[in-house]
Amino acid sequence: MKKNPTIKVETSTAVYDGGKLYGLPLGQTSVVMLYDPKVWKESGAEPPRLCWTWDDYFEAAKKITEHTGGAMSGATDFGREESWFKIWLSQQDKSLNTADGKLNYTEQDVAAFWTLATKFREAKAGTPAEVTAVDPAGSPLVCKLSASEFQPDSAIGDKAWETYGREMALAPLPQVGAELGLYAEPPMILSVYDRAKNRDAALKLADFLVNDPEAGKILGMARGLPANLRTRVAITPGLSGPWKQVHAYEESISSQVKLGPPAPPKGASANFLLFNKPYEDVMYGKSTPEDAARRYYAEAQQNLAG
Repeated sequence: MKKNPTIKVETSTAVYDGGKLYGLPLGQTSVVMLYDPKVWKESGAEPPRLCWTWDDYFEAAKKITEHTGGAMSGATDFGREESWFKIWLSQQDKSLNTADGKLNYTEQDVAAFWTLATKFREAKAGTPAEVTAVDPAGSPLVCKLSASEFQPDSAIGDKAWETYGREMALAPLPQVGAELGLYAEPPMILSVYDRAKNRDAALKLADFLVNDPEAGKILGMARGLPANLRTRVAITPGLSGPWKQVHAYEESISSQVKLGPPAPPKGASANFLLFNKPYEDVMYGKSTPEDAARRYYAEAQQNLAG
């Protein structure tokens, strides 16, 4: 098959070669902990920092809940999100999937993660089930029912603090051991169909969106940090507010970011959606972490088996 022309970009190239499809990252994102610095300070909680632990987070979150009389939990329950589970795995040199499309963790890993989340919830350090289960558009942190929450940093808009009703601070996630476990991810990938009618025009558009500094200034950080390093440098002086904070956060963790895992296989999206369902039984006390993990793991394996 005829090869597509290569589009040059600092972080990737977009070509079709040997039956494999490659995509251009439109941006770069990682995971961050948003927290309310005013509440943390007033409660006397130790501020989050690089290399802090899950035990540190637990103690800080408990202190915040106690300080607010339970009106605000120290942490949003993180147990229902596969996105946070994969970072916890990454901190232990594991990933969601192997290169050949199998699960790269055990049933016991799932149970351990849900047991950790349960420890937070039962100690009232994490949000109770009825708060955690609110619509994602009204997350506990936004609703002022939590003082901290994990998010992809590309989800932080330039007017984000208006939505939250107060200014947030950004911090790295707590760690299991020496590994931060974070890696750069593309919030969106551009690919062009080789036999598309307007293929050349589409390639030019992709080139413009990824490589042109003017496009970068228009998009800002709406899709995370620009993937093209020249464009990133070009827009940095004009950043302010939340986007300036995200840029500073990404800079602060840059030396700790590791190589990302294999691309997700077919069936991975089903597992992403599946992850929170068994955990809801754990949240509401209908199942133990071990029983819920057993049910989840069996179904997750089936999803990847096709």
